[in-house]
Amino acid sequence: MKRFHVHVRVKNLDESIEFYNALFNTKPTVQKADYAKWMLEDPRINYAISTGHSENGIEHLGLQLESETELHEVFANMQKAKGTVREEGECTCCYSKSQKSWITDPQGVDWEAFYTHGTATVYGEGINAKPAPEVMEQWTGNDGKNAVLGKTIMVILILFFQIVNFGFAQNSQVLSREFKSISPIEDHYERLATLPTSGDNVALDSLRFPLKDFRRSAYLKLRTVYIQVPTSFFKIKPFPANSSNQTKAEIAFLLELQAKRTPELMAITDEMADIYYDPFTNNPTNEDYERNISSLFHIGKDLGNWYTADKLTETTRVLQNVIQDATYYFFNLKADFARPRPYHLSNDIKNPEAPGHSAYPSGHSSASYVNAYLLAEIFPELKDKFLSNAYDMAFSREVRGVHYPSDSRAGKAFALQFVKQILKEKSFKSDFEKIKSELKTAYKQNGN
Repeated sequence: MKRFHVHVRVKNLDESIEFYNALFNTKPTVQKADYAKWMLEDPRINYAISTGHSENGIEHLGLQLESETELHEVFANMQKAKGTVREEGECTCCYSKSQKSWITDPQGVDWEAFYTHGTATVYGEGINAKPAPEVMEQWTGNDGKNAVLGKTIMVILILFFQIVNFGFAQNSQVLSREFKSISPIEDHYERLATLPTSGDNVALDSLRFPLKDFRRSAYLKLRTVYIQVPTSFFKIKPFPANSSNQTKAEIAFLLELQAKRTPELMAITDEMADIYYDPFTNNPTNEDYERNISSLFHIGKDLGNWYTADKLTETTRVLQNVIQDATYYFFNLKADFARPRPYHLSNDIKNPEAPGHSAYPSGHSSASYVNAYLLAEIFPELKDKFLSNAYDMAFSREVRGVHYPSDSRAGKAFALQFVKQILKEKSFKSDFEKIKSELKTAYKQNGN
């Protein structure tokens, strides 16, 4: 049975709770410092309110489903409607664990379809996630130099760097399986994303990465192997304006990370920077071939020492093709968006490298999440490990000051769409069965 859902942005939570308690003649089912929800049976509605927004009013509408079957039925209806469907999948949102998808109606109203299967202690990571008001203070000033992090974010960052063990890999191999997690809790993305994305500085907002400096422009003319859709097929929302509060907050977040760098941490990010696949470096005689081909296997490192290019010929071949397709699309997205790098907007950013292509979406993030989502189709029980490895890769680019957090999230969003599409391609299905068979056999042979 379906339940109608309304989420309203409010200015004063206590005042609104008092109002709706009287209107509904019942107290909230869930009440937090920044959020409240009434699960009503008459009328059958999930009515939610939350604070921490720049504007008040209707946040979004939706349908809450009671099973995955119902969710799939509504998702099928979404695909029939005239609108862009955004498949979010598993997420934490509104103090709940859910599966959800989104669509925007012709008037611009966002609708979500979701199935909730658990509770959470944090607001979470949904597309429209909103933090508690005490979590983060907005930035002040238009030059980005006087922006300061909210006290809670600062505490989180300080705590994180105190407790995370950055330890060195035991050797300098690019693909060391001894990498420890370098990442904080993921909700820094959501906290930053709640800030306004529009800018007020026309000159600054018009700044783009110059195409003439796009040193990997050859990627824009790659031939794809499996997917034959235009780049516009992949729906990635525009990046925040250069002068927006969100971009200012993201730059200041990068500066906080920069202040906490250690030589050990930077050594790890140095190695991770070299974990990428170049479709044009596919000749075994090339001096960079071993690094290049090994990069395909980093995200699946938790499978074991058997998970290498020399032991998995079919997997190597197919992953080369997959990442070649992905590279074509995310580099074309980079060219279309032409977002300047963080160090183009702030002289305070000390970046150890200056990639010769634009920022949005992150290439390391895109390729890593493509790899992670694809492996998760074969080994669903290890999905969290694959995604964690992809997240570490994306976050390492933030530590180095070459990507905004929103670049990382855009890469993840692209990857999810890309993998869902490639799994539908007839030309890929037979190859996918080959690598699934090869990997499953090797997995069992190695004692799993």
